[in-house]
Amino acid sequence: MSIELPTRVQTGAMNVLGHLTRDHPDTILFLARHLSGRPDSTGASVVAVDSDGVDLEVAGAAGPGTARLVFTSPISTVLELQRQVRGWLGAARAEAPDEPLTSLEHEMASRPSTPHGH
Repeated sequence: MSIELPTRVQTGAMNVLGHLTRDHPDTILFLARHLSGRPDSTGASVVAVDSDGVDLEVAGAAGPGTARLVFTSPISTVLELQRQVRGWLGAARAEAPDEPLTSLEHEMASRPSTPHGH
């Protein structure tokens, strides 16, 4: 059973997911196509988040509908959400290694890595 996130975490999570939908729609579509059971998706946007996953609105050959990206473990912080998104990207990339990198993957690759705690 999904648990509603505390207001502060819900707000932060929707800010992160809103950024992805707005600035990286190709990334949301990539995740929807490879992880949500809707490989026919031609468009996807985030509509909700709870402790167990993210709900998407999707469009595709099968018509409009909803899909879900499930977390590997329940989240309770925005940092955990961000880790889950990175994990989803890795899983989707493993399924589709020959597809072009998404805008978020490009952005992540161009960031300098820093040691933990800095």
